[in-house]
Amino acid sequence: MAGAVDNQVVIEVDLLEDAANKWHAMEPLDTIQSPLKDVDYQIHTSAGTFDPLTEEMPKSRLDDSNDYRETGMAIVQLHHHTGAALYDLVEQHDVFVLDNLGSSTWLVRLSNPSDIFAIQSDDSVRWTGSMMPGWRVSSDVGSSTDYIAAIPAADLNPMALDLLTLDLLKMGADEAWCGLHLCEIKGSVNLESLARDGRIIWSETAYEMRLTNAVAGAIVGIPEVANTTLGLDGSGEKISFTDTGIDQDHPDIVGRIAGVYTQYGLDPSPADSNGGHGTHVALTIAGDGSGDSSTTGIAPGAYIVAYALEHDPTGVFGRIGSIYDMLSHAEQEGSRVAVNAWGLNGNYGAYTADSRSLDVFVHDNPDFLPIFSAGDDPNQNASKVMAPSTAKNVLSIGASTTSPSGSVANFSANGPSLDGRVKPDLVAPGVSICSGRAEEAAIPVGLSCGTGTHLNGNGMYMSLTGSSQATAVAGGSVSLIREFIREEVGISTPTASLIKAASINGAIDLGTADIPNAVEGWGQISVSNTVIPSYNGNALNTFHDNSRILSAGFSTLYQFDIDPSSGIDITMAWTDVAGSANSAQNEARLVNDLDLLLTAPDGSVYKGNVMLNGFSIPNGVHDNLNNVERINIAPSSSLPSGKWQLRVTHGGGLDQAFSLILTGDATIDEKADLVVFDGSIFPSSASPLVNDLITIRVSWLNQGTLDAGKFRVTLEDLTTGDMIFDGNRSSLKAGVIDSLTLFHSFTTTGDHNMRLTVDVDSSILEVNDEINGANNNIEEMTISVAALGVRLVTLDSSGAEDESMVNQTMNPATAEGYTWPVVLKHEGTETQSVKLHLSQVQMPNPLRDDMLLPTEDTWSRNSDLSGPFSLSAMGEVSDKIYLNITMNDDDADLSGATDRYAMAGTYVMDLTAKYSNNPSVK
Repeated sequence: MAGAVDNQVVIEVDLLEDAANKWHAMEPLDTIQSPLKDVDYQIHTSAGTFDPLTEEMPKSRLDDSNDYRETGMAIVQLHHHTGAALYDLVEQHDVFVLDNLGSSTWLVRLSNPSDIFAIQSDDSVRWTGSMMPGWRVSSDVGSSTDYIAAIPAADLNPMALDLLTLDLLKMGADEAWCGLHLCEIKGSVNLESLARDGRIIWSETAYEMRLTNAVAGAIVGIPEVANTTLGLDGSGEKISFTDTGIDQDHPDIVGRIAGVYTQYGLDPSPADSNGGHGTHVALTIAGDGSGDSSTTGIAPGAYIVAYALEHDPTGVFGRIGSIYDMLSHAEQEGSRVAVNAWGLNGNYGAYTADSRSLDVFVHDNPDFLPIFSAGDDPNQNASKVMAPSTAKNVLSIGASTTSPSGSVANFSANGPSLDGRVKPDLVAPGVSICSGRAEEAAIPVGLSCGTGTHLNGNGMYMSLTGSSQATAVAGGSVSLIREFIREEVGISTPTASLIKAASINGAIDLGTADIPNAVEGWGQISVSNTVIPSYNGNALNTFHDNSRILSAGFSTLYQFDIDPSSGIDITMAWTDVAGSANSAQNEARLVNDLDLLLTAPDGSVYKGNVMLNGFSIPNGVHDNLNNVERINIAPSSSLPSGKWQLRVTHGGGLDQAFSLILTGDATIDEKADLVVFDGSIFPSSASPLVNDLITIRVSWLNQGTLDAGKFRVTLEDLTTGDMIFDGNRSSLKAGVIDSLTLFHSFTTTGDHNMRLTVDVDSSILEVNDEINGANNNIEEMTISVAALGVRLVTLDSSGAEDESMVNQTMNPATAEGYTWPVVLKHEGTETQSVKLHLSQVQMPNPLRDDMLLPTEDTWSRNSDLSGPFSLSAMGEVSDKIYLNITMNDDDADLSGATDRYAMAGTYVMDLTAKYSNNPSVK
């Protein structure tokens, strides 16, 4: 017996090692500039869509073109849909971005309402106008609406949210609370006051939360659902779930409950005392089968963090607080996957306040993946997926039948979302799942199954069917995939977008090949096909890129040697910025528009999500709706083998991180690629002084996938012809930066054009250099070398410079003082502010040459011009100024009846000119 167990462990470990050995990180060959997509200048509001320069603005229930004066909220439309354009707007005009209204149009908060005029005159701005109050309230909200969900502006701090709650009560609400990114209002409020309140960017009808059980059914064990012998069990994963409660004493989960929380629920009880839905979900995720091994959950080694929301006395299921707050708490508890087997009973297919709140949360916490039920709809009408599974950055799960060759369940809610996105994202087995029953469940919602009884005589297990059960299965499966990527692949903090891309890439198209579709999305989740994909029994390689940032107007390139006879599967996912709160539901919610392209050796181009009968076809139109894109090349011996180029392009939006998975009979095209970049020449001073010793750091990167061998590097001063450095560098590993620090002084002033050249002799075979691709081995920088200094020169009677005039003899019988004409000249190479300083008049010490003594008479001194003086560079106009410097014996008086003469002697005064910002220069 022990030997058999040991052998099984060895087999499982070997299988995991074999799987991990097939996973490889992929580095791009290059990042290049690419065209931006044409900007759509339509502004999308709940009342309609319009181009502000050519079309009439749609009317709303409450229009006020001066609303910005009260709320500070304004619409700004930029000429370009790029991060740089928006970041410049924020920096130049100190605005706070509240929402996106489509493409390059943003809802912002002005620091001062009058700033709107300066923004209107900004060259980057196409149009600026007011946000009509009526656009901020959904048309389905009326005076009789009992429950309203409102989105508070993102610039409100906790104190401001508390104040808003009080003000909502003053508007007529019976009850109100506000949390991060969501307010809920009960009772009739004054709609005009709600619309005019600039602290709220959107209000809509709120709907109750609903669990997604379809029916109780016959018995199917969870091991059949899991269908994997990989040896993954969820160890190291902490999975949070939100449901009715949990039986904390159930033997299948005892010792692995990391926490049970009730602060977001309707009462303080964590018990699962009514239907037992929560316990069934929890044990489907992570039950260990202690009572009956046939009921073992998907991730029996994982820990659970439970959030109990049910009101035990009534069975009402609801949440207090925002979903952002609740998931933030789960994140702090260590959870990175959250299972939510519920949805909103209304606003089907819509991008709701909760949907948007989820997108904000995942964007703020990019390694956290929420999973939501798509819902149940026996009629299977179009666009009946439940919110908030309609969020972009979550996994929306529908239900499939339980056998390995299953089909989509006949009750699983269909997509797409109302704006046309693929929903559900995936399906998972959800029919007749036998899992844990809560001992305290008074009215269990499922039929008894399995073996074993609780102490009170109730069975320990029950069978349920629904997308709730599918969501639990998917949550456990995603945790196994995450465990594998962490423990075996070695990515300690995989992003939610990587887990999402991997899960979708490994999904199985059920029935007739037709993904993506509104019934199954991208197919049925499969742990084994994700972790160790194969074709005809042969394991395929998987390449991954966890989180690479791309700016609008750029493309990232990868290159592979691929034999397409085993097929090619590629999935890209990114955590997009939250979509518009204010746009009509049929308008796209995508903010950052990335595209996936694969170019075959014969030049055929396949675009993400352009598919026919479940497989990619050449050409077609780029997807501008989804933040998941797939290319699925059918196995074919007729397609060319060789070098296939994969490209991710950013057609418009803010800087965006993305994740990428590729599987196939492929090897990455490994080459070195030495590249210089902005900052490759980094002097300690960009404007050093002539003859000053400075440091110059030079650096370069091997952005390729292969280590570079020995290569030569030079740094030249092209202006003087000097070679500052010429030497060889040892091998540089892929993805590593190398640098060296040089000491140098410039002996001439002016601009010095510096050139850094890497791999001077072209000894490295590179993706890009002077021979192949674009030459990225040369960086140039201009260093402006300055001379500093000012000079004071005395003038003779004709105005000519004469330094000998500095010493003068005064006849005390005829003069009380003396005036020197001088010229102050700038000898530096840049315009400077110069100050003048006149010392006290003193006398030499006859006993010590190095000491001066005070005078017996009182002497004053002055200049006819006081300064400071702005002097241009030497040789330019205004590089000098003429002054008259006077010293006078104030005790002497030659105008009275009895003359008082200046005392005889030698008198000294120092005249100094200095830079205002650098007094050491004089």
